[in-house]
Amino acid sequence: MNSKTLIVLAGLMILTALIVVSCTQPTPEIKTVKETVVVKETVVVRQTVPPPTAAPQATAAPKPLPPTAKLEIGSSNLATGLHNVVINTPVQLLSSGYDPRVPVTRTAWTLTVPPGSQAKLKDAAASKTEFTPDLAGTYKVDLILHNAAGASPMASVKINAGTLAGDNEKNCATCHPAKVTGWVKTKHAKATPSAQCEQCHGPASEHLKGGRVMATSVLNGACDVCHLGTGNRLMGAQIQSAQMFLGSTFEMIFDSKHYYGTTFDEIQGPTRQACARCHSGYGYVSFLDNPKNMAAWDNTKSYIGCATCHDPHGGNNFAQLRMVGKPIELPFEAKDVGLSATCFECHNARNKPADAIRSQFPHYASNAELLSDTGGVTYGATVPNSPHGMLVGAAPVPNPADKTGKTMLFGGQKPGPCVVCHMWPVLSDANDPNYKYRKETGGHSFNTISKDAKFEYTASCKSCHGDIKDFNLKAKADYDGNGKVEGVKQETKGLLNAVWKALETKGVKQTGNNPYWIPPRDAQGNVDDKLDNAWFNYRTVYGVMWHADGDKIVPGNEGAMQAAHNFKRSCALLQLSLKDLGALPTTAADCTK
Repeated sequence: MNSKTLIVLAGLMILTALIVVSCTQPTPEIKTVKETVVVKETVVVRQTVPPPTAAPQATAAPKPLPPTAKLEIGSSNLATGLHNVVINTPVQLLSSGYDPRVPVTRTAWTLTVPPGSQAKLKDAAASKTEFTPDLAGTYKVDLILHNAAGASPMASVKINAGTLAGDNEKNCATCHPAKVTGWVKTKHAKATPSAQCEQCHGPASEHLKGGRVMATSVLNGACDVCHLGTGNRLMGAQIQSAQMFLGSTFEMIFDSKHYYGTTFDEIQGPTRQACARCHSGYGYVSFLDNPKNMAAWDNTKSYIGCATCHDPHGGNNFAQLRMVGKPIELPFEAKDVGLSATCFECHNARNKPADAIRSQFPHYASNAELLSDTGGVTYGATVPNSPHGMLVGAAPVPNPADKTGKTMLFGGQKPGPCVVCHMWPVLSDANDPNYKYRKETGGHSFNTISKDAKFEYTASCKSCHGDIKDFNLKAKADYDGNGKVEGVKQETKGLLNAVWKALETKGVKQTGNNPYWIPPRDAQGNVDDKLDNAWFNYRTVYGVMWHADGDKIVPGNEGAMQAAHNFKRSCALLQLSLKDLGALPTTAADCTK
């Protein structure tokens, strides 16, 4: 065997050894990611697919992520949920991990008290616990959660305890004259003399001694102390029930539409600053104070609470609303919509129809547009509109319960289209078979349909439509071309199905979440204007979009909302898009004129 042969054999042996080693080496250890605890409110994103006829793209189920935990001060009829509390008043503490796929296995609370205090946690291992501060001073609460991935970083909150200074607002006026001047004009100052500054901001004893900052919050806790009862004080209970609240402020807001719908976790970085005006309670307040200066908007994470819409220190507007009349900073020229201006500020498309060819599309609810007889790409046509925007809430509404006709609803104010339907007075007749739904429909529930979908609150419709039982009025013709004359919701959904099919035929693909579609592009990366315009109208009418849940696509609103708001315009926009795409069913009745 010569030297060359030996070299070849040696090389083969080395190669074989490398192959064996690479095939038999152990799998690298997968590092686990520990759960993160967030002290401030965390928003659960529950946005919302195209028509059921569109086949969703199969995606691999994502690996379960460790839960994001929350530490929050709860509220009850005794506690406000503030970080500034009165001594000898229980303070509720709540933790939660909202990903059920990786449950929390152990909860560990620690309480640090000021010198001399005997305060203790009621249960240091429960998901919900409490303690009662017995001395003035600062109490520090720490929380660590454990799950299969390990322990979370420590989350902490400081709670200041003190005593009431008393002597109503005069003590505060010395340093805060403007706030007190505004507050004395409110009904709280006139009708409830016991509701003073400290009731909403917490005790002032430590503030007066050491300049400690008083507590402020847009959370509902301070309001729920009074507005969590019955009769005229039902508002808190309505909000809690309608938003699927479960007991305390923290638990109750967890499933709130104005809570998980705010999707605050998406607001990150300067490009997201524009979102703060509606996706943060503090952001909305600061937006109204300085609407032109986006950089000044407060992007502190918070849900939409009572003090977001109502100004505790302002008595100039009905119900102390921050915004009434003509909305500001909308993508269209809005008219005076009375009390509904508050709703219009956030429930609009954000973008104009002219933005479509730049591939900029409506936000999730173009309600303000459709209730103002505008919105959507019209292709130069004059589009018909349902009379809701022109008639509903356009003038003060008589109280149907008053047979004399002397009293008016909504304080005799012009309610506008949103308020008159979504805040119609709650059922008050205990003999009404639907009385059980009084906390989840009408009033401050903002809901027109009960959570179980068995009751549709149509009281606001009766003056025009008679004694109807639901909002799905029968259409006048077969507008989606399926051979049947159906309710307006089904006709709208059918047209959405047709538009989606036409888009798919043109090469559009579906995605489970934003931007919800992947259009084909030319060599320069441009999208066909026909596709952009059709997608703009699809988004305008569809409403809250679909979302992916593992390998499933969960449908969104599917046009039900806009079918009720402005069926004629919704139908026309979709038919115009189908005509432009060359896909309008020949059997569909024309609704574009």
